[in-house]
Amino acid sequence: MVTSTLSAETTSLSTTLDQLSWLRLFWNWIRNPKTNWKNPTETLKTLPPSYSTATFKEDPSIAVTDCKSLFDLVTRTAPPACQEFRTQLQARAIKDFLAEGTTLRWVYSGAQVADALTKIMEGRFLRYTLQHGQYSLQDEQEILKQRASTRNRIKWLQNQNETEEETTKS
Repeated sequence: MVTSTLSAETTSLSTTLDQLSWLRLFWNWIRNPKTNWKNPTETLKTLPPSYSTATFKEDPSIAVTDCKSLFDLVTRTAPPACQEFRTQLQARAIKDFLAEGTTLRWVYSGAQVADALTKIMEGRFLRYTLQHGQYSLQDEQEILKQRASTRNRIKWLQNQNETEEETTKS
């Protein structure tokens, strides 16, 4: 039971990152019994990526969310604007998991592959992605600039319409 969508997303990401850390540590221990599993915080920072694809050498482990407010809460250095204290604690735990060698990325909801697994919707995008075995994350900042540009154009158009209406009334 959660109090908001942000709380649900935060709890879900925290749980997933916890499981990812455990799997990375356990898998490395299977491959190398000398792995220092008793000190997971330090050991996780030195582990190889959680996948073997050579194209991800820059980011060893990536977690993806389409919840912009969660992404902002976790990645910003400013004090959190969230009023839910448990959510803030979970966000702090997420930051700790990310310090263990995982990168958090944001993807806009339209490009979220897993939505068809949790919502009643068409699953063609998920099937296509699974069939081709590839998915590419885009630059978050560029997408946000495009979204802001669209919003600014709409505001400009609304302001133009308001100005014309005022001129017509005069």
